[in-house]
Amino acid sequence: ARADRELDRRHGQVVRAVHLEALSPRGQLAAHFEPTVVLHVDHQAIDPLPMLRVRREPWSCGLRHLEQRARRSWCVERDAPADDQLGGAEAKGAEVVGADDQVARWHLDAQCGGGRRLPFERQLVQSEGRVTLSALAGNPPAATLYELAMALIESGEKSNSNEILLQLVHRFPESPISIEARVRLAQDATEKKAWKEAADWSDQALNMGCNKELYPYACWIRGQARFELGAFEDAKADLEAAISNPSGNIQLEVSVRFQLAETLYHLQRWPEAETQWKWLIQLADASDSHASKESNASKPEWYSVVLLRTAELLALRKEWGDAEKTVLRIRNDFPECNRACEVDYLLARCLVSKADFDAARQVLTSITQRKRPTSDELVARGHWMTGETYLMQRKYADALLAYREVLHLPKQEYWICASLMQIAECCEALRDPQGSKDAYETIINQYSQSPFVPTAKERLENIQSISVANQPAKAPLGTKR
Repeated sequence: ARADRELDRRHGQVVRAVHLEALSPRGQLAAHFEPTVVLHVDHQAIDPLPMLRVRREPWSCGLRHLEQRARRSWCVERDAPADDQLGGAEAKGAEVVGADDQVARWHLDAQCGGGRRLPFERQLVQSEGRVTLSALAGNPPAATLYELAMALIESGEKSNSNEILLQLVHRFPESPISIEARVRLAQDATEKKAWKEAADWSDQALNMGCNKELYPYACWIRGQARFELGAFEDAKADLEAAISNPSGNIQLEVSVRFQLAETLYHLQRWPEAETQWKWLIQLADASDSHASKESNASKPEWYSVVLLRTAELLALRKEWGDAEKTVLRIRNDFPECNRACEVDYLLARCLVSKADFDAARQVLTSITQRKRPTSDELVARGHWMTGETYLMQRKYADALLAYREVLHLPKQEYWICASLMQIAECCEALRDPQGSKDAYETIINQYSQSPFVPTAKERLENIQSISVANQPAKAPLGTKR
């Protein structure tokens, strides 16, 4: 119902509710130094797992009877129901619920105690300690534990809710309700970025046999976890399974397709990734039909990121003109884009492609001087690209200064080694063989696992052989000079 109200309020523009959080890439980039972005769904913006209520069966039948009797008595008398009325309702409910079910009793008290109807969630917060203690100390049915966990979530007591879900899984490992409990625990693990834990919980749920409502959610969660763990092929299979079994939740489908596009991008399956990006753009454009076509106010936040990805693909194909047009569109239409530095970096590359080095360096300055929030990795790439522009102009001294800025950045081994390689090249051009030798030796000795090590060793051997060849030959003893 909450989702339906939101849809009505936004006139069907559901994709606007999607928010994406971008994280800097990890590991080595491709040889062409293509910028990459790893995206994650903001779980506070989308709750991909709706409040799927259990089929309450006996316990809820009794509780519902209690609620109806209590509500009817309160409405008629406008005061607390008489003891005999309350007792009669409780007795009737006890036939199904069980006389020792304190959760049901407290629920009843919350609904009609003291002549006031209090929300069950508020009552749970007020008596959270005893409810949780009673639920864990006694032996309530699985449905009771699950309903209590859901009410605690709605009351903002997620840690206590997770404790009860864990107890539910432990006490009723084969119960169908414990499958949904596992999916919820997996979802909570993704929010904490505990990817191994998320993969384990969702894997258990899927192996136990999720129903058709839970299946796509579980696949999506496991796909996210496997993506973060570097198992891209497995992530691709999970995400495609989620799409093949639609849930009817457009927000979930948007999230799944975006994550699938990211996975395909990392697998370098460009045409397949492009298909997903086109789907996302078409959906966003269609949802924008209710708003002014001249405004981007209704576009979701991820729209600019999809355009950025499209521009990166165009750059990879060396279609620099189209890539630049796309980047300029992002800068003009989305000035507050949270990936602005990525956009600037790609624009600089486009400018370099047409030898407009001064303009490229001006754009890169906004990155290297951190005029906007950015990562150390992107700053390193900015300095490295600045050095490249000077190197192309044979301004070796200026290039050295730019490359050396990278050496001071923490945890940027890849770009440090890439810069050391270029420092060595600049030193060779400046007739400083010792500087080149020092740069290569630094790579070999301090970054032995770097992919640049073989090339550094080869070039170091060439420098040493040239140095030996250039040494003057020693005259034999007794020979007149």
